[in-house]
Amino acid sequence: MLRRLARLLNIILSIIKRALKYRDYGLVMHFILGLLLEIWQSVRTKTNLRKCFIAYISDFDMIFKEIFEDKIYGLDKRYLPKPGAIIIDCGAHIGLYTIWASKYMTKVGRIIAVEPVYHNYLLLLLNIRLHRLGNMVVPLRVAISSKCYKCNILVGEWYCSSSLLKSHLISSKDVPRYSETALALTLDKLVKLLQLKQIDLIKIDVEGLEKEILKSSEKALAIAKRIIIEVHTTVNRPEEVVDLLRNRGFIIDHVFRRSEINTKLIYASNPSI
Repeated sequence: MLRRLARLLNIILSIIKRALKYRDYGLVMHFILGLLLEIWQSVRTKTNLRKCFIAYISDFDMIFKEIFEDKIYGLDKRYLPKPGAIIIDCGAHIGLYTIWASKYMTKVGRIIAVEPVYHNYLLLLLNIRLHRLGNMVVPLRVAISSKCYKCNILVGEWYCSSSLLKSHLISSKDVPRYSETALALTLDKLVKLLQLKQIDLIKIDVEGLEKEILKSSEKALAIAKRIIIEVHTTVNRPEEVVDLLRNRGFIIDHVFRRSEINTKLIYASNPSI
């Protein structure tokens, strides 16, 4: 017990120290307030508090490393967000990509941050508030899917693997702790509602639904300049996702293997825009 507690404290101190390296005090405050939110989350969902803490800390640690330190969404400089860009962040989670992108955009432009899980969405709102991004970030608590309907989301032991697909949680060696409902929209419907005429970048991390979403996003893809999509190889074949993108007129610039987890990142660009 003491060893586990010591390990958690070491991870907490490591995260704070690494966030301070970027002089991002908003991220530090977000992380600390997020720990307090887990107490409420434990009561709300009748989940063991220790499990809530471990899930939150592990999620934050992994995603902070990927986005801020490994820069997995900036492996090709052409895909770095630019001032004035319009970005759709499908699967915004707690907003770490949104915060990272806003720094390159110098807070000029528009990010539509889409996240269906209520717990994650609250932390996304907190991140937006702490970083004073209310004028450029549009947060939406909806799921992106292949059709518009009221969906059932399975929230796993690890918040980042929550999905509409039980098969994804099983393949991720996760189990659903509880479920909640949310509105699901297609990417085409979202673009229509927001009256978007052009999209500079769509970032897609939708926990196994990537292939189905691409199939139902003809209009959105037609106005998208670039896409970065995370393919979960336990439920989707990257080759099929590549074929779908090519059939929509995209050029595949990169397919990056991520050895630590069963995913690949596909960078694709639209030469017609």
